[in-house]
Amino acid sequence: MRLYRRGRRRLLCLLAAAALLDVGGCNTKASSVGGPRIPYEQLLLTQSLFRSLEDAAVPIRPGDSVAVEFAWPPSHGDFSTDKLFAEAVVKSWVARQGVIIGKDSPAYRMRVLMHAFGLDKKEVFVGIPQINSGFWPIAVPELTFYSTVRHRGYSRLSMDLYDEETGRLIASPSAVDATVYHERYTLLFIISWTSTDLMPQPLN
Repeated sequence: MRLYRRGRRRLLCLLAAAALLDVGGCNTKASSVGGPRIPYEQLLLTQSLFRSLEDAAVPIRPGDSVAVEFAWPPSHGDFSTDKLFAEAVVKSWVARQGVIIGKDSPAYRMRVLMHAFGLDKKEVFVGIPQINSGFWPIAVPELTFYSTVRHRGYSRLSMDLYDEETGRLIASPSAVDATVYHERYTLLFIISWTSTDLMPQPLN
């Protein structure tokens, strides 16, 4: 009788473990981030652009006049506000180099090629997701063994400079880029911490 009970308990334990493994598991998901952004997501995007400009160079003497235009890759969804902000930042940076922008008859034309400007997200989840059942009145909450949520802001751009009168290409420096990241980790339900190179670091 005792052997029978022990065997039954072991069988129940094995069935429970199999059920947990079947319900739970590891899930990895990557996506782009659109729509309204919280402050640290905004900082990831903007700081990536500012940091990319730290390595940029404008081969024009201070006091020269230039017209600035932008070219963007194809995108999906409403990207207009991001474009306006990025173009304003780049024009402001060019002006701080001592160059005159927007003159009626500029000596040069600068074409800024925005290869990338965006925010992506990657999630890794190991555990048991929340379970809702019509046969049980109480939902089983999510059980996280390990998870990470990584956000990354990325910017890449290049600048081509042309003589306005002749259209001759004067300079085409190499593209510059930068990334800024924010990662949040959770271990065994309650232990959590963050890692980021944002300056200043956001509140946890």
